[in-house]
Amino acid sequence: MCLKSRNKSTQKPHLTVGRKSLSSANFAIKINLPMYDSVFQDIKTHIISFTGLEKDALHIYVGIVIFLITSLLFKNHRYRWLIALFTVIAAAIMGEVLDRHDQLIIDKHWYWQGSLHDIVNTCFFPTLFTLILTFTHFFERNIAQAHGSKH
Repeated sequence: MCLKSRNKSTQKPHLTVGRKSLSSANFAIKINLPMYDSVFQDIKTHIISFTGLEKDALHIYVGIVIFLITSLLFKNHRYRWLIALFTVIAAAIMGEVLDRHDQLIIDKHWYWQGSLHDIVNTCFFPTLFTLILTFTHFFERNIAQAHGSKH
């Protein structure tokens, strides 16, 4: 941008960018302010850059990993699948609370559709696994057949 003054001293200088005059046009000036970054956002950014995956894919993988780890921790518990599912749901909601906190600081607006989308992505497969493992005996038969016992 450059500031040019006209020959007549009574006229105000006008602002030009390149060859376009901005004296009568509507325009917005973008000011680069330091970005607000939380530790949570920094961790997410590092994971995204390290894995090269999209955010949607990461939500799916995180949900599955939390589900599997929790089910392993509670492998002798009667309700381990439900505990694992509720752990995934709690983690998804907590992640979205942190995301929305940061979003409200940056944009002053909450994009609830994005939050809902992320929660569904995170919880979809764990919910599917829980339904299959709770209401069917599909995996139990396969495990029994693998060990040679008859059902």
